[in-house]
Order: sequence, then structure tokens, then C-alpha cells
Amino acid sequence: MSDGGKTAAVGDGLEADSYRRVLAVILSGQLVPGMIVRERPLAAELGVSRTPLRQALGRLESEGFLVRQNRAVQVRRIDLPRSSRFISFVSCWRSRRSGEPPLVTRAIGAHCENQ
Repeated sequence: MSDGGKTAAVGDGLEADSYRRVLAVILSGQLVPGMIVRERPLAAELGVSRTPLRQALGRLESEGFLVRQNRAVQVRRIDLPRSSRFISFVSCWRSRRSGEPPLVTRAIGAHCENQ
């Protein structure tokens, strides 16, 4: 029986939320370079199951924030000025796609071009 796509939307939301929260923990320095990321305690701390957390960790690994060593996932050393520019770029890109009115989109575009 179909749930009208609700399951996928919930899973996507948990993965996206987990991604944002783990990224914030990495950028704040609470997870330091070289630290092994332990799924169970982190999932419990975030209040999510391990599946959306694994998806978020995979995304962070593909973006270069984490590195897989055998079966362990470790925090990679990050060049913060470069990472900040990347995060600013992504924020601008998402804002432009958010369906904002054209005037707001143009203002965001001007801000993004000046970054």
C-alpha cells in the first residue's frame, strides 16, 4: 500500500537535518580532526536512527568533511576559510532555488556575487 511518498519525505528530512547538525558540530570544533565518528552515540545524541545518520555521514564524506579509514569514519582536517566560502555558495544557490519573489532573488544574487 502506498503512503503517497510520505515515507521518503520523512527520511529525506531526517537525513538533511542530521547532515546540517553534524556539519555544525564539525565546523564548531566539537568533533576535531582525526576523531572517529561513532554512529550509535551520535545517532542517540541527535535523536535519529542510524539510517539517516549514515546517509548524512556519506554526504559529508563525499563533500570532504569526513574520511573513511577501513570501517571507521574520521573527521578530516578542514580549511575553514575555504569551507565557509563553500557553505556561503550553497546557501546562495539554495536561496535562489527556493521560489522567492524575483525582487528577493535578485537581492540574494547581488549579495552572492559580492561574496
